[in-house]
Amino acid sequence: MGNLLYRERSIVKHLNLLVGGIFLYQVSDLFYQYIYVNGKFFRITAIIGIALMLYGFIRLPQKCIYSTKIKYIYYFFILINSITISRGIFTPMQLPTKMLIFDYSYLWQFVIPLFGLLKIEKIYIPYIIKWCYIYAIVSILFALYNYSDFYFNASYLLNNMLNWEGYIVNRPQVPAFFIFPLCIFIFYFSQFKINMKYVFIISIILAVIAALMSGRRSAAAYVLIYVLVGMIYFYKNHKVILIVTLLCFFLILFTNTSSLDKINIAGNFEVLNERLTQDTRSDTEKDFYNDMDQTSIIFGRGINGTYKSPSVAIIDKLNRTSIETGYLNIILHGGILLLIPYVILLLNSAYKGFLHSNNSICKVFAFYCLYSIIWLYPGGTISLDIQNLILWIAIAVCQSSKWRKYSENEIILFIK
Repeated sequence: MGNLLYRERSIVKHLNLLVGGIFLYQVSDLFYQYIYVNGKFFRITAIIGIALMLYGFIRLPQKCIYSTKIKYIYYFFILINSITISRGIFTPMQLPTKMLIFDYSYLWQFVIPLFGLLKIEKIYIPYIIKWCYIYAIVSILFALYNYSDFYFNASYLLNNMLNWEGYIVNRPQVPAFFIFPLCIFIFYFSQFKINMKYVFIISIILAVIAALMSGRRSAAAYVLIYVLVGMIYFYKNHKVILIVTLLCFFLILFTNTSSLDKINIAGNFEVLNERLTQDTRSDTEKDFYNDMDQTSIIFGRGINGTYKSPSVAIIDKLNRTSIETGYLNIILHGGILLLIPYVILLLNSAYKGFLHSNNSICKVFAFYCLYSIIWLYPGGTISLDIQNLILWIAIAVCQSSKWRKYSENEIILFIK
């Protein structure tokens, strides 16, 4: 009994180091880019976060629990990721070496799949949800810190940019990406404590409105679609108050009453109106296909791979290191050889989680796997963050026959 308790405490400790390290890394990047811009201190804290993450991962139990066929596909996927990295190491560096550490979607997108080796224990889920709650609080704080720019001056700031400015354009979508991890578990909203429910609702509203006012359609849709599907599928006629609250809030915002004339909230949707039907992807996708030959499509161009994009050269570099379309970004670096096993892993996990499981957690994770495949078109760039950690936990859980055999009562018991 003592050994069992010690083992559980050890798992909790190192799981918190793993997730806490990712959290510190993400928050450090948040401060570095948007609060204390270029503050060197936050580069140091980011390195500490990475060290904690790696240490926690190494100390956690690891075991490849996939079935034989899927195991081979997973190992092949890891191999192609390793080759993609090595092609950058053994060729002249085209990018600053600091990107190896501080760019969350440069090196790390090829390292994250190693999280699929974790032996997922039942104790993981409640602690992951607690960390998602912390992310939601950060989402609210960041939205409130920038409330003037997000909710009152969004159109003015965007329309008066001299050139493309990442600080102005990308900042309003940050709250959406910080609330999304908790959205993954919306299916257990009824099990949330009352304070977590309020935090969830407030953060959703603030994040979605901030993204919409700045015309960040994909960030708003990323959260809203997932939340709405979760509510429709799992709650049906329950939790009506949540739906009514959201609808009323949107109604107030879109109604330009006399009480709102002074702050002109309705006018702040000008950017969204302009971008609502605007095609912002086709030109870069055409540039991508025009520059990639058949060999590059199959094998990719390695971790340092770039493509020429004349359509955005005025506001960005001619040689771009990434493309917003997720599946094309994977092809850019690792080719079809990297994309296909990734999609197979997600599809097979969704299939097993939906059709061969006895509990809701597998179905929740199966839906997240399926959603991640769909989202590879409008976005879906793999990066070092908690939602990608959860994705590999979801894959491991759906692949585990042990997890799929748990009863619903057992799942609810350790989620509470």
